[in-house]
Amino acid sequence: MMFFTTINITKEEMINIFQRLLYILGTISPYAIITSICYGGRISYSVYAKWIEKSNEINANAIPIKSQKISVIILAVPEYVWIIIAVSAILLIYHILFLKISLNSLPQMDFHANKSPEENDGFAKGLGFIYLLPIIEWILTEKIFNVSEQASGWFLLIIGILAFFISLFANKSYGSPVYWIIGYHFHTIQTDKSKSYVLMSRKKHFRNKDQVKRIIRLFEDLLIDIS
Repeated sequence: MMFFTTINITKEEMINIFQRLLYILGTISPYAIITSICYGGRISYSVYAKWIEKSNEINANAIPIKSQKISVIILAVPEYVWIIIAVSAILLIYHILFLKISLNSLPQMDFHANKSPEENDGFAKGLGFIYLLPIIEWILTEKIFNVSEQASGWFLLIIGILAFFISLFANKSYGSPVYWIIGYHFHTIQTDKSKSYVLMSRKKHFRNKDQVKRIIRLFEDLLIDIS
């Protein structure tokens, strides 16, 4: 006999899941942009170097004009790289606008903490460091190791996928490096019922629990301090 379980998900819950997914994609978008630029740059540089070499073979005295150089550099970048950059840029813009819209539209609530918030910027800083990996990888593979563009691309793709799943499963909510870069800090805070939340705030340090009086709930367990 077979048993089927029906999962009832309300429209509000579906919207919340979709927004959380966009939130996670927004945190990864800078990595995707930097990775695409570095990867496309490597391909473009390789094609440009071969073009210069071939031009010199045909006519050693010929000096390519600036417009030709720019055309070769831009056209050498694969179309899918430009698409990734464009989509990631849209996600990044949405990620920033999502915060600003939420601050202006979501209801404000009173909040009573049972102890002073604890600083918790570590996750945002760690994930933010991953943004720099494509640049570090390019320097290492270009100057020290002789690694092909394809191998480099696969390596960066795997790192990006790992970063996405770490963001998805490591914490229910976490500090976005994008928000950290624009001036927010993250704290762990508990209510009188001992439920833990991640609190976003412009303040880096809290002297006591009474400094957090009003909040906005961005997600179920991610709050913004507006005291």
